[in-house]
Amino acid sequence: MMPHHARSHSPRIEAAFFGLLVFFIVVTAVSVAIAVNSRASDFEEQVQNELVLQSGRALSVQFNTSLEREWDSIRAVADAIAGAPKAELDDFMDAVPAAGGRIQWAGFVDLAGIVVSGSGRIWEGNDFGERRFFREGMSGEGVGNVFETSAFSSSEVPEPVKLVNFSMPVLGGTGEVEGVLVYSVRIAWVEALLNRLASEMGLEIAVLDQRNEFLVNSLIGTDYEIPEAIRSNLQLGMFDAISLTDAGDPGLRFAVLPSFTLQSMPSFGWNLVVALREDGVSGALPKLRNAVFVIVAIAAGFVIAVIFALFRFLVWPFKRLSGDAYALAQGTIVYPVYHRSSREAETLSEALALLQTRLEVAEIKQKKPRFTVVPHKSRAG
Repeated sequence: MMPHHARSHSPRIEAAFFGLLVFFIVVTAVSVAIAVNSRASDFEEQVQNELVLQSGRALSVQFNTSLEREWDSIRAVADAIAGAPKAELDDFMDAVPAAGGRIQWAGFVDLAGIVVSGSGRIWEGNDFGERRFFREGMSGEGVGNVFETSAFSSSEVPEPVKLVNFSMPVLGGTGEVEGVLVYSVRIAWVEALLNRLASEMGLEIAVLDQRNEFLVNSLIGTDYEIPEAIRSNLQLGMFDAISLTDAGDPGLRFAVLPSFTLQSMPSFGWNLVVALREDGVSGALPKLRNAVFVIVAIAAGFVIAVIFALFRFLVWPFKRLSGDAYALAQGTIVYPVYHRSSREAETLSEALALLQTRLEVAEIKQKKPRFTVVPHKSRAG
């Protein structure tokens, strides 16, 4: 008979070997899942950074398109009023603010810096010779600093308004400078335009002037402080996306676009900060990551099933047949079971069955009684 220790330890060894294989498969699957998760996180980070940066650029393009229309207007008016008399100047200056509400005031300033004509006759006779827009407008197109004025306050609109001046020279027929044309653009229109574009694109934005003070802010509120990393980028003039975890709102991913106005216009010195909420851009990638995890789990389960099938149809039949062969070698009468698995196992099973039959026949022959024929003797008389 097969020794007891061979029969008792063999199943344990096989179970341990099978368990070890399953362990390695599980470890491999987990390692693959961790690697995929890490790579997916890096990819998600890159996608989010690129998305917020491209979103900021797209918003900038649309905003600049609207600003360019105002510059086209001021250039056309500057050409039209060259050498015009006061009455004609007044008609032009009054018509500009009526064209859409973007311009609060328009005026013509002579070479001495005195306002000759202004919308609604406001500021006429005032000396603007020391203002930035006038100095820049004498030599080319310029943008002044944002300022606040109560000159347009009334019972209907009691609050002061914020304005920024666009200016350019008015050239005579021979190219000499006759004065400066100025458009006072309403910051409220700039804010409404940017907020509308940002809302359509699912963004939160802030625009800061040369002094890093808010012109527009839809990030959290007027009390929100721009993170120091963004202010550093603005000071360095970096044009890149920043990923931040901010204590005020950790779900925001930022992009900074310093001096975001087009080169075809004079520099505003304004900086655009775009924020995109991460939960708005990370909906598809987690689904992809989960799908990969499911695929890895299915693959690991399939491999384990294949290994189990190999043990079931290849290893275990050979194990039982080897036990039968050992028993036959020890002289134990066994009846091998016919195993239908691999061709080799079937052949071995048939061979053992044939060998067992021959042993039984030989043993029967050995136990068959032998009779000796003894001749009978005749008795006399």
